[in-house]
Amino acid sequence: MDRVLDSAERHPGTLAAVTSLAEARTTVLLDEIVTAIAADERLIDPRVRTLRTDEPVLAETLGVYLDCFGDVATAAQHLHVHPNTVRYRIRRVEQLLGASLNEADVRLLLALSLRATA
Repeated sequence: MDRVLDSAERHPGTLAAVTSLAEARTTVLLDEIVTAIAADERLIDPRVRTLRTDEPVLAETLGVYLDCFGDVATAAQHLHVHPNTVRYRIRRVEQLLGASLNEADVRLLLALSLRATA
């Protein structure tokens, strides 16, 4: 139960006022994973730190794009930009990071690193 309360405190609004561990499992486990990653600098992709510092708009776009499962139209709606803007930014991210977002492992690493540095 402490895990649920800790996650609810760290992420207000993500859990219902009345919940159970079963209902909160995803939030709690993800929170623990991201907290562990954030606590160990070696586990965060340094390219993400650089992107956050040098290109915060691209970092935000990448996070939204990953959260939208690569759906450009949905990401564009969340960001209030044209879909072509999202496409351009994602191509730019891939160039800057030297990585392809077509690879599942890359997407997972970047998503976790983005959350750990938020």
